[in-house]
Amino acid sequence: MTASNSKSDLTELGQTLLSIGTLLMSSGANCQRITKTLERLAGAFNCTVDLLITHKALMVTINAHGVEYFHSGLKRTLPHR
Repeated sequence: MTASNSKSDLTELGQTLLSIGTLLMSSGANCQRITKTLERLAGAFNCTVDLLITHKALMVTINAHGVEYFHSGLKRTLPHR
C-alpha cells in the first residue's frame, strides 16, 4: 500500500486478512503458521500487522507505512470439531 491508497483499501485488506486467518484457524493451523502467513501477506502490501489469536477469535490491527490511519478488526472463528 502506498500513501495514495485510501482508508477503504486498508479496511478491505484487514477484512481479507481476518477471513484468511479464521479459515486457517478452523482448518487446524497453529498460531505460528497463522502469524507467519498473515505477516507475509501484509508485507506484500507494504503493511505491518499485529495479531491477537485466541481459541474463539482473531483480532488484527493493520498499519500501512507512511499513512496516518490504521484498521482493527475482530472475527470469531468456527467451533473446533
